Amino acid sequence: MAWTDKLEARYGKYAIPGIVRGIVILQILVYLLLQASPAFKEILILNPAKVMQGEVWRLVTYIFLPREMSLIFVIFALYILWMVGNALEEAWGAFKLNLYVLTGVICMTVASLLFGAGADGVVFYTSIFFAFATVYPNFTFLLFFILPVKVKWLAFISAGFLALQALGPSGAARAAAAAIVVNYLLFFGEYWVHYFKNRAETKERRARFDAARLPEDEALHRCKICNRTENDPADLDFRVAPDGEEYCTEHLPAKK
Repeated sequence: MAWTDKLEARYGKYAIPGIVRGIVILQILVYLLLQASPAFKEILILNPAKVMQGEVWRLVTYIFLPREMSLIFVIFALYILWMVGNALEEAWGAFKLNLYVLTGVICMTVASLLFGAGADGVVFYTSIFFAFATVYPNFTFLLFFILPVKVKWLAFISAGFLALQALGPSGAARAAAAAIVVNYLLFFGEYWVHYFKNRAETKERRARFDAARLPEDEALHRCKICNRTENDPADLDFRVAPDGEEYCTEHLPAKK
């Protein structure tokens, strides 16, 4: 049983249904508040110094900040988040999705407090996106509303950018990338271990099968007398005699 299943058996009753939908609604409200008063952002961002002064709500509220203030971008991003969240909750159930969101927030918060990583909704979006791409790898998005692309390829591209971020000079950026990876592996590490193990075993079985398989031009039947096989032009039939040897019907020993 996975560790998430053990926790769900004990604490599943505390799950919040539709947690991602709730986050989307709160992001819409925060967006409207920022439109009215941009300074409101300063109250919500994760500021370690302010947290130490008692403003503990900042440990959570930063995930409600929109990535961009463009209305078109916000509508598109929140629509995708709503759809992805519903799909993950349908596949996982409310508790596991709650747990994934919670561990993601914890990982990002720790990275920010310890390493100065810029905590914002990007990490939340990316973590949710990677989970969705793993659970539904063949789901197709219309890129630029025209080009159909499977989500797994978009995830590979995002993973490439994440790797570049992890290899970059910024310690804060590396910490943010690590937060995403740690959160993801907590839930999918075991899956990938089994996946690659099964692939290796399948490859090994295939190699053994190919090694044991006869070449296409190698004969299965050969007459002990004339040494002809089924590959010879003559249409030959073969039989195994009582002596255990194989003969073509022309040279099959007479029964005694």
